[in-house]
Amino acid sequence: LEVPTVEGGVSKLVPVIRDGETVVADSFAIALYLDEAYPERPTLFSGDGGKAMARFIERWSQLTIHAYVTTAAIMDLHAMQDGANAAYFRQNREQRFGKRLEEVMAARDAGLGAFRAALEPLRSTLA
Repeated sequence: LEVPTVEGGVSKLVPVIRDGETVVADSFAIALYLDEAYPERPTLFSGDGGKAMARFIERWSQLTIHAYVTTAAIMDLHAMQDGANAAYFRQNREQRFGKRLEEVMAARDAGLGAFRAALEPLRSTLA
């Protein structure tokens, strides 16, 4: 619940890093920053093509993997929170989904087949 206080509230979400006087929020922005700030280190992307591929994979996983995994694991994630965080987690997620967490999780079995099929591009890429 204290994320807004991290680095003066630069972001409502983590991760956030500080490198000297520079503060960077968001995983992808952090990766880009590190690649540019430390060119003597091994690159994370190997050029513009790697950046484009990484951005594609990030977006695809957000739309495909995260959407299903969130519904499948939502009650487990809720159970991992302490009291205040559990209450916030429940309120925030129920508002986001427009239904109770238990109803969100109930859809996981019905969505499993479609989720498995949606992983085929990843399987093909990694083969």
